[in-house]
Amino acid sequence: MYLNLHTHRKPQSPQEFCIRNAFFPKRIESISHLPYPVSVGVHPWFSGEKVMDFTQKMEAFLAMKNVIAVGEIGLDRVKNVPFSQQVEVFEQQLFWAEKYQKPIILHCVKAISDIFPYLKKTKVPFIFHQFDGNERQLAQLLPYPAYFSFGKNLFTSPKSQNMFNLVPENRYFLETDIAAIRIEKVYAQAALLKNISEENVKAQVHNNFYYLI
Repeated sequence: MYLNLHTHRKPQSPQEFCIRNAFFPKRIESISHLPYPVSVGVHPWFSGEKVMDFTQKMEAFLAMKNVIAVGEIGLDRVKNVPFSQQVEVFEQQLFWAEKYQKPIILHCVKAISDIFPYLKKTKVPFIFHQFDGNERQLAQLLPYPAYFSFGKNLFTSPKSQNMFNLVPENRYFLETDIAAIRIEKVYAQAALLKNISEENVKAQVHNNFYYLI
């Protein structure tokens, strides 16, 4: 199957195994019955909004079997949301991720240096979704439990294509996020960039997921 590490929509084919992002305001009942895994968290863009019963709801979500990750959460220095509020909500969610030992799907925009202190002291893995760092930042991240996910950027960004080939084989994932693209096409592009078969890409991603979860 094609493992889609991060998406905002339902599986698009029987061959897709996805982790669907469930926005935090959703009701528990709307997630518990879903036949596929989900991630739950407060996106940094919405950390300035009032979050009702935040801690209680977060713990209730993470106790469910099909909630396998916390995300997408993170920090964003481009979005016009007070950074101090982003940090407060991010730290609260790190607490729950560690308590329930769930990996983190990370939204990180111009904030890799801000993430480093958390990555150094937090025990659960951080998955940088749509990773947009450079070679120096990648080298700094690799000693820690950091993973890197790529999607539509593999088609349009020479920088992302280069970084994808520099990321160790046991540290990458593939995703569609909000893009109107099938995960099969992302795998085909990844195989082309690495000059290997799609089956090899699928096997590697599944192995990475096995050790992550």
